[in-house]
Amino acid sequence: MMRGKVQISPEPPTIDPLSIQGLPFSHFHTLINQWGGHEALARMSTSQVCEKYVKPMTRDGGKSLCETYAESCNTERQSLPAKADWFVSHSWGSGFLDAVEALQDFFTDHKLDFDTTIVWFDLFSNPQHNTSAKPFEWWKTTFMEAVKDIGNVVMILQPWQDPVPLKRTWCVYELYACHVTNSKFEFAITRAEKEAFLKWLPSHVEGFFMQFHDLTCSRSQATQKSDRKAIFEVIKSSIGFLELDLLVLTKVRAWVRSQIHQQMVSEDGDAEMWREVQRQFSEVENAFDEAVKRLKKVFGHKNASTLRFGSRYVGAFERRQIMREKMVNRLTDEIKRERRRKWTRHFNVCGTKHAVE
Repeated sequence: MMRGKVQISPEPPTIDPLSIQGLPFSHFHTLINQWGGHEALARMSTSQVCEKYVKPMTRDGGKSLCETYAESCNTERQSLPAKADWFVSHSWGSGFLDAVEALQDFFTDHKLDFDTTIVWFDLFSNPQHNTSAKPFEWWKTTFMEAVKDIGNVVMILQPWQDPVPLKRTWCVYELYACHVTNSKFEFAITRAEKEAFLKWLPSHVEGFFMQFHDLTCSRSQATQKSDRKAIFEVIKSSIGFLELDLLVLTKVRAWVRSQIHQQMVSEDGDAEMWREVQRQFSEVENAFDEAVKRLKKVFGHKNASTLRFGSRYVGAFERRQIMREKMVNRLTDEIKRERRRKWTRHFNVCGTKHAVE
C-alpha cells in the first residue's frame, strides 16, 4: 500500500513589526551638536542628514538608531530609547533643522518637557539600511496599530504656502491612520512660518482655499512606487480619495481656526480684526461645505476631482471680488448672503464644466 506524500502547508509570510520606540526630544539637540551644530546642518534635508550621519552610525548592525543605542555598551545611550509619546509626520525632502525647530516650538507651546517627551522620528526609529517595500496587510494592520499605540501624531506643516507633507503619500496616510485610530492630531510650524501666515491671512481669508486648489491625495508621491501602490489600495478599499481630501482639508481648517482664536484672545493681538477674520472664515467654510455637498450629489462620493473643482472656483471668485472688497472695510449681512449664494452656484457650474471636459 503506497502512502501519499505528506502535504506541508507553507507558513504565512512574516510581517515585520513597526517599532514604537523613540528618543527624548532633547537628544535631537545632542545629535545636532555632535554633527557639527546648526552651521554644519544648515540647508541639509532630512534625507541628506540620513546619508551623511545616521547611516554611518548604524552601518555595522544595520538597525535603527534606537535599536543601535539599546544594544550599545554605553549605559547612557542604552537608557535613551523608550516608547514614543509623539509620532512625527514630515517630508524627508524638507530641511532637517526646520523640522526640529517646528517641533521645539510646538513642544514649548504645549509646555512639554524636552527630556521626558519621547519622539518617534522615522530617521531614528526606523532602520535606514536595506529598507524593503511593505505588503498591503502591513499598511492595514501593523502600521495602524503602531500609530494607535503611540496615540499622538504631529505633522510638520511647512512651508505653509505649499505644505510638502500634504503631497507625500506616506504623510497623507499617516494622517488617515490617525483618524482611523482616533489618535490626537496636531500641526507643527516654526514661529517664523506662523508669523508669515498670520500676517497674510486677514486680507486673504478666501485665498486660504485657493492655496489648496490642487490638493488631491491621489496625486501624492512616494519615494518607493510599491509603497504608493500599497497605500493607494488601502485608501481605495476604505475611505476613498475624495473623502480623504476632505479629511485633510478639515484638519487644516481646524488648525487655522485655532490660530485665529489664539489671536482673538491674545493681549498683543487686534481682537476686533481677528473677530472679523473669524466671521469671514466661517462664512467661506459654510459656502465651501454646501457646494461640496451639492457636487457630491452630482458626481458621487468617490470623485476625487470634486474638491479640486470647488477650490478653483473660490480662487477665481476671490480675484473677481478683491477690488470691490478693498473699497469697503466690512460687508453687510445682505451682501454676504448674496456672495454665499454665488459661491455655491458657481461651485456647481465649475464642477459641471470640468466633468463634461
